[in-house]
Amino acid sequence: IIPVTFRANGGYHDFARFAADVANLPRIVNLSNLTITPKAEGGLTLETTVRTYRYLDPAEVAAQAKSAKGGK
Repeated sequence: IIPVTFRANGGYHDFARFAADVANLPRIVNLSNLTITPKAEGGLTLETTVRTYRYLDPAEVAAQAKSAKGGK
């Protein structure tokens, strides 16, 4: 898992659409440390940390187990 800091400018409804689109992705995506601040020139800034997860298939689990044992 590699956390990514995401920053976007827009309106409140733009951020709601973004969150809805993220919720519809085929994998688990976590938005944490979410902050929305007003911009001096108008509009808003959204900043969040994004983390994604995915299911490992049996071959990937086996490869990780083999790697953890030193490749034997």
